[in-house]
Amino acid sequence: MTSQKKYLQAAWVGRMHNTKLSKRYKTIYRMIGCGGLVLLMSSLIMDITIILNGGTKDFTQERIFFLKLRFLINIISVFAFTLIVIKPERCELFALISLIYTFSILISDNGNLIPVFMAILAVTVLVTRGFFTKKKELKIIVLSVLYIAALCSEIRFGKVDFIRSVLNNIAAFFISAISFIFIQKYIANISARFEPRILDLTKYDELDEQDKEIIKLLKEGQKYDWIAGNQKMATSTLKKHVRRIFEILDVADLVEFHAEFGGREVIYTKEELLEWKKHFLEENHPA
Repeated sequence: MTSQKKYLQAAWVGRMHNTKLSKRYKTIYRMIGCGGLVLLMSSLIMDITIILNGGTKDFTQERIFFLKLRFLINIISVFAFTLIVIKPERCELFALISLIYTFSILISDNGNLIPVFMAILAVTVLVTRGFFTKKKELKIIVLSVLYIAALCSEIRFGKVDFIRSVLNNIAAFFISAISFIFIQKYIANISARFEPRILDLTKYDELDEQDKEIIKLLKEGQKYDWIAGNQKMATSTLKKHVRRIFEILDVADLVEFHAEFGGREVIYTKEELLEWKKHFLEENHPA
């Protein structure tokens, strides 16, 4: 197989990665679906046993309502997990199930921290499925408002229990966020050992041609005053442009910019990216 054919094959695999699951992940999702079905069926059997044995006669109306709600949600989740087992490509159903349980547990059970982790699971699945690609801020606000509203329903258990539940939820989110940051950093460090050292500007849609030219001059080590003159703008205007560029590239300042990208080859256009990939495959996967 020629290097050009290998490159075209790699490009095709890259496009298909977002729409199809590998056999490995299909198996994993099916195993999770089967595990979920076992847990749900166990819960349903327990609820049915309680009802048939008359165990609800001493229940309050509120407790009976939430028992029926849980029973209904478990039935819905059985269908969802069954669909995942049959068609694991529908893995976004994990997010739907998680959100349903998040809100149902919040409004029915005081002080339970499971909704925190269910919410994190739901958001993680939604992120991987591209749910937040468009109107990200609005979607985050809506989900946050719904979570807070459900959490506030616990005030019926009393102010002390409500405040304790709020603090526990905040603490759980805080600890989870710290854990996520360190895990993300660890994964990034591992990935950096194997990924090519390039700065691909084509993936930053916010950068225009002038921004890319400024990045090129910064990479060359030119001073702000010289770059401002070259771009026919005031130095103060240039600094505003540079600050925006650094925000997009996720670096704090010029020092971090050179530390992060100083030794990388910069790709400015899609044509350059295609050419670079071609050479990369030729060097690393000779025919």
